[in-house]
Amino acid sequence: TASKREYAAYFQDKWTVSRALTLDLGLRVERDSIAAKWNPAYRAGFAYAVGGASRTVLRGGAGLFYDGLSLVVPTFTQLPTRTETTYALSGAPIESTAYSYAARSRLRNPKSFGASLQLDREVLRDLFLRLGYQVRRTKRNLLIETEIDSALDPLNRTGFFTLSNDGRDNYREWQVSTRYRLPASGHLTLSYVRSSSVGDLNALGSLFGAVPFRLLRENQRAPLPFDSPNRFLAWSEVGLPFGLRAVPVVEWRSGFPYSNVDELRNYVGPRARAGRLPRYRSVDLQVSRLLAFTVMGKSRRIRVGVRLFNLLNDYNPQDAQESLVSPNHGVFYRGIKR
Repeated sequence: TASKREYAAYFQDKWTVSRALTLDLGLRVERDSIAAKWNPAYRAGFAYAVGGASRTVLRGGAGLFYDGLSLVVPTFTQLPTRTETTYALSGAPIESTAYSYAARSRLRNPKSFGASLQLDREVLRDLFLRLGYQVRRTKRNLLIETEIDSALDPLNRTGFFTLSNDGRDNYREWQVSTRYRLPASGHLTLSYVRSSSVGDLNALGSLFGAVPFRLLRENQRAPLPFDSPNRFLAWSEVGLPFGLRAVPVVEWRSGFPYSNVDELRNYVGPRARAGRLPRYRSVDLQVSRLLAFTVMGKSRRIRVGVRLFNLLNDYNPQDAQESLVSPNHGVFYRGIKR
């Protein structure tokens, strides 16, 4: 069992330097009882209107952020031991390793530095263009690594799953979007994002979530499971008869990466570089209506509606057969239905 207490205090000030320049400055200090260390986080942002007409605005910001430690951290060394055994075709055991759990010294909160720069421009009346860039670098991620003690008897080996702050990941993206303002508070927005996310794959959260990972293998740095280099979004909000409002959304993006494994579930070649799932395509739709009524003499409003996901029933698989010895290697499964 474990418990956690969190403490935080912050100071923030928005300073209008001039009609064209506004600064947003902040300081946050936080601490949780697991890491037992105060973490000061600094943040700064600005908005600058270019030209007297204020049709172009340059925005940017940077800051230092800390993640809290979950209750998995103090209970990691209390997890039940795990034994991995390899058997021959005859059923006789070939090797067996009993793993315990250990933590390297006192663990600290993961730390991230993020920065962004964005240019907004009113190109024509009711037509807006946005160009943006952002980057995030995280250090001290919680990382799990495997260590096996050498032993003469392969059937009685021991090993450790060690938890440390040695994990790192990097994310960056370029974005271009345009927005056209429609009558009656409607709009049509198009957005394209080019991004890259690379990091350590044996992160604690990905291996010990709601369902612990089956087998723990050697850590590698590679594209993260959610890496999608290209993403296009189009969405709108339009008014319909009878007071209805429709929000259609079209999404197209690159598929997520996957790995190759052998018959023992060992990775073959670099992890997360064997290929990618097929491109994801989806058309979603929401239709709703705002209802007004009176309850006990007071006016109330509620919006009701229906949402349809994957309206065209595109086959968007979420898994691939990664085993090289399977006759179905490279086949994709678990398509998302309408």
